[in-house]
Amino acid sequence: MYLTIILKKIETMNNTETVKTYTLHSLLEKYDTIEIPVLQRAYAQGRTTNEVIKVRQDFVDYLAKHLATKEAVALDFVYGAIKEDNNKKIFIPLDGQQRLTTLWLLHWFLAAKEGGDTIKAIKDLLKKFVYETRPAAESFCNYLLKESIPTEEIKNLKNYLSDREWFDETWHNDATVEGMLIMLDTFSQNEQLLSPKVTLDLLWDKEIISFYFLSIDKFGLTDELYIRMNARGEKLTDFEHFKSEFYKTIQEYSGIEEIKNKMEKEWVESLWKYREKGLYVTDTPFLNYLSFINKMQFHKNLKEKDKDEYGYPKKESVPDDFLRLNYIVDTYKNDENVAFLEFALDSISFLKDISYEKLLAGKSFESIFTEMMQGKAETDESIIIYATLLYLEKHRGIKIDDRYLLEFIRVIRNLIVNTDDKGTRIWNRILPTIERIAQQQDIYQVLLNETETTLVGFRNTPVKEEIFKAKLFAEKPDAKEILHPIEDHEVLLGDLTNLIATTYGYDDVVLFDIGQQEPTALSLSKLENIYKAYDEIYQEDNKFVNIWGDLLITSIYKENEWRVYWEQTEYKKHRAIFCLALLYAQSGKTTLQNFLISYEKEEVLTIYNANAQNLSQVKSRKEQLFLLYVITRRVMGKEISDFFKRNGYNFGWLDKNGNYQPIFDYPQNTNPAIFQVYRWQFRYNEGIKDEATLPPELAASSKRTTFLGDLLIWAKK
Repeated sequence: MYLTIILKKIETMNNTETVKTYTLHSLLEKYDTIEIPVLQRAYAQGRTTNEVIKVRQDFVDYLAKHLATKEAVALDFVYGAIKEDNNKKIFIPLDGQQRLTTLWLLHWFLAAKEGGDTIKAIKDLLKKFVYETRPAAESFCNYLLKESIPTEEIKNLKNYLSDREWFDETWHNDATVEGMLIMLDTFSQNEQLLSPKVTLDLLWDKEIISFYFLSIDKFGLTDELYIRMNARGEKLTDFEHFKSEFYKTIQEYSGIEEIKNKMEKEWVESLWKYREKGLYVTDTPFLNYLSFINKMQFHKNLKEKDKDEYGYPKKESVPDDFLRLNYIVDTYKNDENVAFLEFALDSISFLKDISYEKLLAGKSFESIFTEMMQGKAETDESIIIYATLLYLEKHRGIKIDDRYLLEFIRVIRNLIVNTDDKGTRIWNRILPTIERIAQQQDIYQVLLNETETTLVGFRNTPVKEEIFKAKLFAEKPDAKEILHPIEDHEVLLGDLTNLIATTYGYDDVVLFDIGQQEPTALSLSKLENIYKAYDEIYQEDNKFVNIWGDLLITSIYKENEWRVYWEQTEYKKHRAIFCLALLYAQSGKTTLQNFLISYEKEEVLTIYNANAQNLSQVKSRKEQLFLLYVITRRVMGKEISDFFKRNGYNFGWLDKNGNYQPIFDYPQNTNPAIFQVYRWQFRYNEGIKDEATLPPELAASSKRTTFLGDLLIWAKK
């Protein structure tokens, strides 16, 4: 109402007298301070939604064009209140702060483009532009005014400023500072603004970019009235927009009054713990949850017309923002969608109390649910939470056994975490599958009737493994007590296929198909022993550094004509590590260190016998590296880090002429190979580099000649 009064008075004034135009320069000269008040929203022109990106780009192009052509333009009205403080006149914008902020940034950008002295010339006036209660924005602007930008960085402003030592990383979470960075980045990509023809004086000394200016005191409005306007005249929040359109859309829905009541009380109470620190509204978690539900429902219920010829969502059919009002209106015209949203919101109080501590690596169900409320949930978290909702919805009104619920969550976790391709493009396959298997309470009974082809969307191997477990549990229910804690290991997270393969006696090379195994033949005691050894190795160092040299001769490493490299994909669950754990479990050694020494001795002797009892005849690069590793550790007495220099776990080699004395014999007319840690800095044409070459290779020639003999003596002890 008060905003309407002002606009009418502006219209009347516009018809009866000339309204003055100002530039940012002249407004800063007129007042001692321009103060952005606490109740103004954050700088919105830097948002990254598609709609705002286009508006921002168009606005910047518009400003740049007028500066380049020197064609004057006025940017509508800027108006606000004037207050006196210690004989200083302070202008507080009621409308126009977004434009004023953009103009302030544009002044700074053009000054920065022209050099540090230009910024100094306008610094005192620009310092008058302040934020009442946005310390991050205030500090950021102050630092900008002290900054001198190298010419070569003007096109890379966002990254350059973010990397400055004064830049606080938490500012990226501040909407105003992040918005300013994005606007500066937009400026830095605009060719007209980068042109030498567009200079600061076009903004500073000429009235090319101006605006109509009115202060509220011209209307005789009181401070009290201004305060009331500022409190109520602010633009509707996203949450208020949602409620307004949502209520209009569902006005024919039978439960609309109940939904309105829940929106104001029950759902607020459920969301209260997720509100942002220092705020006493639940708008943000509500909208995050709404966006989550909208996104998941869209993909689960994807219409045929929105799929391409391969069954994937057409790019143009997927909303870029699941909170866009037109999407909400279209979605909630359907009573089923309204009912599910109501159920999902009712379920918050139940979901937040689900107790599953080791669901994901370092995360409980409660923590991933909190992440979702903060808008931070990734794919695995989103699928798990939504699957839980579907399960609860399918059994609504029935008392659910907690054991069945947690087993369902467990199986979904196992399947989604261990499925490689789980991007949103295949959610329309995964989510209907989950909805189908959620209809029966006991997920293991469901799995007994499934195959790898019926659980559409999930990778075959984890599907086969879950079916294998279901068959095992049907025969041996007590096996759950052993397997479930192992499944929750932060590395394994349900993927036990390689552990099970090792239990059956498969080495790290032979292919293993868990779908072809007889579950009842599984030795649970052996599996448990291998796991305990594996976990001990892992707990000692979660990168497996202590055993890494011993893995050089396993299938985790590959060898070609120019390097030896390790297989990085899921290396912590590689079968080679389980095989080593099996040997440790069977060795009877009380410590891992004692076992590794014993294991290395056996392998050295095995290699020795396989090469006609002559270690110098070893040709395999992997075996050569293994022997060099054992020499480094056991003969030279050096640390693991002396071998795997700078955490380099891959190796290349140089072919060298000259007097270099190799440890191994090489065929006549071939050059000796010198191994070096293979990292980005390794180059064949740079020769031997001490910081990359292995310790035995750097030793004096006289010492190198005895290494293999010394190694053999050590191995036979």
